Amino acid sequence: MYLLTQLIGRYGSDALVTQALDSFEIVIAPIINPDGYEWSRTRDRLWRKNRVRNTDGTYGVDLNRNWDSHWGEVGSSKVPGTQIYQGKTAHSEPEVRLTASYIKKLGNRAAGIDVHSFGQLVLRNYGWTVAETTKETYLKRLGDAITDSMNAQFGSDYKSQRSSALYPSSGSMDDWMFDKAEMPGFTIELRDHGEFGFVLPPEFIIPTGEELLAGVLALGQAILAQ
Repeated sequence: MYLLTQLIGRYGSDALVTQALDSFEIVIAPIINPDGYEWSRTRDRLWRKNRVRNTDGTYGVDLNRNWDSHWGEVGSSKVPGTQIYQGKTAHSEPEVRLTASYIKKLGNRAAGIDVHSFGQLVLRNYGWTVAETTKETYLKRLGDAITDSMNAQFGSDYKSQRSSALYPSSGSMDDWMFDKAEMPGFTIELRDHGEFGFVLPPEFIIPTGEELLAGVLALGQAILAQ
């Protein structure tokens, strides 16, 4: 939400923001797991999945294991009660299926970012294999540009790497963006390195937002410079 407000508020007064919005249509989905978010906000602060009722009586599918990109191959689980349950089939969950449909309808797709926390990482394709994509040089250049700009804000230690270097996973949104939506797909893991982890103190919200804004703008500049 901070990214959204700053893009709107700085248009016309900030040269990089103005260039980005004049060059790209930036589509922001604040959240695509509304039921899971509401559950985490009111019942279980660290809830990860959505809230679908599974056949064994447990709840939830990990939406970032449900995308139709090497679904079910590695780093996910067929067991409904686990945190990384992949779902019954690829795109079985409406949150994923409808988001994918919306993205595919967007023309001239330049890049996509899936924003997560935590770890301070800029992850590029692939996550399902340690093998490089055919566009590794280009993806690394974009990822490095994002990372350098984010680190320049406050001296934070973000790192640029392939997603599989963190841990292997399949059925993820960033790989689906590359494989099926035909654009670079990044996952940005925001602050911190683990001192506070998923429960980041409020005083870090604005600095983290500034880093994300810088990274998004750097991505746009790097794409324009190709």
